[in-house]
Amino acid sequence: MNNLAALNKQSTKQEVLDELVKLFTPYARNLLGSGADFSYMNMYADNFRDQILSQTSLSEYDVYTILNEACDLSWRNQVKQ
Repeated sequence: MNNLAALNKQSTKQEVLDELVKLFTPYARNLLGSGADFSYMNMYADNFRDQILSQTSLSEYDVYTILNEACDLSWRNQVKQ
């Protein structure tokens, strides 16, 4: 399910990051449960790059950085549980 519909041109980096962490966390949980590795998180995140670029006014670098951080946070949150 894609929860990024609320993002718009005025969305901040933190708002985008928060939405991505909400979206990625269940995926991270499933990956960890199946024994998959972190590289799958990055491949999943890449699917949202173009959508975030088109919906927000963030630069390509910002989107790349946010996607990586969202992957890291989602994965770390699930490892701790």
